[in-house]
Amino acid sequence: MRKSYWELAEDIVKEFDSFHLRNQDISVLISVELLITGCHKIDPSFNIEQAWSLLVGYNEPFLPDLTEIKIITRMRILFPELRHKKVLLRRLVRYRELNRDYRMYDVTDEGIAICISPKFRPDRGDIYRRILEENIPLKISSRPIAVSGNFKYTRKIRGGKTIDFKGIIPDALMENPPDSFPAYRSKKTYILSLPYDGVKIAQEMDTCLNRGGMWQERAQKVILKSLNGDQQELIYKGNIHIGGGLGAGKSTFMMLETYRLVKKHGAKVGFIEGSVAQVLERVKELRRLGIHAVPVIGRSSRGKHQQDYLFANTYQIRQISDWIDPKHESIKHISDVCLIKSLTTPIDEERNKPYPCLQLQQDENRVLCPLAHKCGVYRDFAALRNAEVWVTTAPSVLKSRIPEVIDPYSRTVFEAMYDLLDVIFVDEADQVQKQFDEAFLTEYNVFGSTEDIFEKLRFDSNQLTNGEYGQYAGDSAIIEWNDRLRMLEHMVWRIYAKLNDSATLRNHIRGNLIRVAGLAGTISEKLSTEPKEQRRIFKWLMEYASDPYKDKRLSGIANELIDTDSPERKQLWMDELISKVKGAIKPRVKKQLLYAQLEFFIYLCRAEENIKYILTAFPMIQVKLGLSIDFSPLFTMQKDYQAFMKEAMTGVTLGYRYDLPDGEKSGKFKLIEYTAIGRLLLNEWHQLYQNSDGKEGPAIVFLSGTSHAPKSAHYDLETSAQWLLRADRQSSNIQLYYKPVLDMTRGEFYAVSGIRDSERRNQNLSGMVQKLKSDINFELRYWKNKGQPRRVLLVVNSYEDVETVRQVFADDFVWAERYKALGRDAELKNDELSRSLIENFHQQPSEVLIVPLLSVGRGYNILDKKGEALFGSVYFLVRPYPIPNDLNYLVQILHALLPEYIKRIQKQGLHYDQAINKLRQYSSGKLETMYMKPDYWSLLNDNEREVMGWYTFVPVWQMIGRLLRGGRDARVFFCDVKFNAQPAGKQNGHSMLSVWKKIMNDNGNDVLFQNLYGPFMQAMLQINMEDEDNEAENDGVI
Repeated sequence: MRKSYWELAEDIVKEFDSFHLRNQDISVLISVELLITGCHKIDPSFNIEQAWSLLVGYNEPFLPDLTEIKIITRMRILFPELRHKKVLLRRLVRYRELNRDYRMYDVTDEGIAICISPKFRPDRGDIYRRILEENIPLKISSRPIAVSGNFKYTRKIRGGKTIDFKGIIPDALMENPPDSFPAYRSKKTYILSLPYDGVKIAQEMDTCLNRGGMWQERAQKVILKSLNGDQQELIYKGNIHIGGGLGAGKSTFMMLETYRLVKKHGAKVGFIEGSVAQVLERVKELRRLGIHAVPVIGRSSRGKHQQDYLFANTYQIRQISDWIDPKHESIKHISDVCLIKSLTTPIDEERNKPYPCLQLQQDENRVLCPLAHKCGVYRDFAALRNAEVWVTTAPSVLKSRIPEVIDPYSRTVFEAMYDLLDVIFVDEADQVQKQFDEAFLTEYNVFGSTEDIFEKLRFDSNQLTNGEYGQYAGDSAIIEWNDRLRMLEHMVWRIYAKLNDSATLRNHIRGNLIRVAGLAGTISEKLSTEPKEQRRIFKWLMEYASDPYKDKRLSGIANELIDTDSPERKQLWMDELISKVKGAIKPRVKKQLLYAQLEFFIYLCRAEENIKYILTAFPMIQVKLGLSIDFSPLFTMQKDYQAFMKEAMTGVTLGYRYDLPDGEKSGKFKLIEYTAIGRLLLNEWHQLYQNSDGKEGPAIVFLSGTSHAPKSAHYDLETSAQWLLRADRQSSNIQLYYKPVLDMTRGEFYAVSGIRDSERRNQNLSGMVQKLKSDINFELRYWKNKGQPRRVLLVVNSYEDVETVRQVFADDFVWAERYKALGRDAELKNDELSRSLIENFHQQPSEVLIVPLLSVGRGYNILDKKGEALFGSVYFLVRPYPIPNDLNYLVQILHALLPEYIKRIQKQGLHYDQAINKLRQYSSGKLETMYMKPDYWSLLNDNEREVMGWYTFVPVWQMIGRLLRGGRDARVFFCDVKFNAQPAGKQNGHSMLSVWKKIMNDNGNDVLFQNLYGPFMQAMLQINMEDEDNEAENDGVI
């Protein structure tokens, strides 16, 4: 957390406070004048009403001059709330209303700020300029650390009651307190000379292990080559992208280089891994080499990680004492046991409640817990201070914060890694890019249950402010906060009343993504047959949505609609509203559904207006009221990065999902919030704080087998690959088969993907698997006859599909004990397997494993006793496809379009608010088009089909990669007839297989592409098409 403008202008605050100005007036005065001072440094004639466009994170060409980029960056840090135009304009209105004797500026109606001579503190312009010309410092915690002796903390429960927990901290636990973290560690430049030879380092590593030449054998196979001419050295500086195909030795290279950098040069290194299990395994591997590696695992899911670890290792345990064996040391890294809780009377047994680290009191003073270095939860965080290597996951990097008792700056792991590490290896970089995007497209449970966010916010706020009028009546921020919570509650009740009355509406929105703009589009299409009229109606509906309490056209009617409980009166007011937008209900439109959608739209717009305010104001209110830390990861994580990121291309966008259980009349709402372009945070990590703080960042090394994916919106990295890793061995051989299965009853091949009738879909999948049993037996015999008793993978799209396939085998006694299905851990059947056991599958007698595509493809090594790929054949039973209206999928396509939109804006010569508004116009239009357009394969154009082709190919290729470990060969079968189905009505259209083939052909001359996907390229040239008569897409089927 950084200092605020209030703290930086402390002298001005004190002086104006002596004049008995209200705090909120002083805040308005300082914030607006500091903002104007910064804008005048950029352009003395700058329109202050456009200042929000400086703060949303976009630089060139949106800003015509980047000379003052450091000042702009500091303004972004100081004024995150002013990136919302409404907030800025409201603050300017309040500034104009202040007594002219106090003000430094007159702000005209046109937004031009004219400097005047203030009566009080006339030198403050110099103070403002100094604030903007210096780095905005991080706050240092001033809270004292607890000493040995008595302590207490309090927890509030429902009904406003509190429970006090008391205890004594013994002297013995206070020994050897950890050193606090430094502010920054100066970076060094490290160089790797070519030609690459890791054998000498590998010899040292083998010596550390006191065993044969495992690392030497692996190092001999690793070849590193420059893709940009004859470069003789790799310099660890900035972004470095290294491409390497499946099994090319990426993990070996990272380990060799980490050992060299740490042991030979004293570097501090970071690893970003794909899962907590992989983090723990990497830490073990590094520690065996004598490297002080520490895992960074967030607090939220430790119980789940414990359960997974215990389950995965139970087969090695004969008695409870076996867990203390050093080979199980990983278990201590996932403890969720809070030490201070164990010292209390009564003992605090609520493991799922907030940890009391920041809530302790001694002698009525708030103190910090002194036991972090011995605590099950935070011991590893304390150990990071002296660690040589930090190992973590992308979610932990972004969402975990180091406690202030350990790090006085209370930095996120992302910030601390920037400040304190030299080199960070990002494994599976394309997957991490996806995770960074998704981190800023977040989903919360918002209302419908007492434990949901807004329900708890309302409850906590009421408990803290009830009857406290003397303390809060003069605070306009608290008054508006409570007003907004009440207004939101009013609309939530109206929404649920409508859903209770209308089963049609309930079923229509159930499980679907709900967006205000999407609803406006649906309604406008039902109120006119003319596209031009539809656009006008949509525009008027969206004008109401942007200001639902004050819109001149529709707010009055909305008020009447909300105030009446009579269904007849409601319908009259909705007819009035339709008339007001000059619409007419089209023939064959279901009127009751339309009326329900329109009423729902009116309520949702007002609910969203209040939600946006609450999301924006929460960090400030949290400080004022001391709201529970429970909400902090959800609402304040993004604030740490906001000043350094590009805001969502559409502007901050909200969506909703209504989860309604079968047979119920009432469900719960989830909020989906799209706030920023996460992938750019990853791409700019190496220099993110350069402009604001003058601090150089670490070198970021991206590695993946699928991060070079030309024209892919989801997998291609912003940083082009400069280096190639490959293994010095013969490539694997892949045999591809298109093998549709004939339904003898219907006389057609089984289709599964896109069949919207779930019963028919399951019947088709079951029928297909029933027919494939003999083929699966053949594959098992095939590998046994080759002296390789390898096994068979069956791949589907979801756990629901897994259950369908599992049932086919469960009903056949011949297959008893011969198969396993991947299951959800909470409800495992006898023939199901936990994902935590997947890498030990060679210990199972089963020959067949049924899995969802995305469950085990990337990062899992399912090997035999020799350390080579266990599975030899894989059947893809269902053509992969994105979830309809999946906002993650759509937003990543949008992010890939940013360079194109920037070029358009540059050609038009637009700057500041005009440029940002144009970007939002392009982006919102594209998102709406993608959202409204059915994404049936048959309806996609060629470019969309190629993007979709990449999106489906990469996870399929990653899954095939599980079969290639150790240089082994693989046999691959595509069984859903839809794999080779042409778009309906397009004789020359591309099927998914032919799109994959086109991608391979189009990139055939790309050296890096050949190395990444070479075995698949060769296999596509020789694919065995067991049915040469291509099926066509059926109408209405994806």
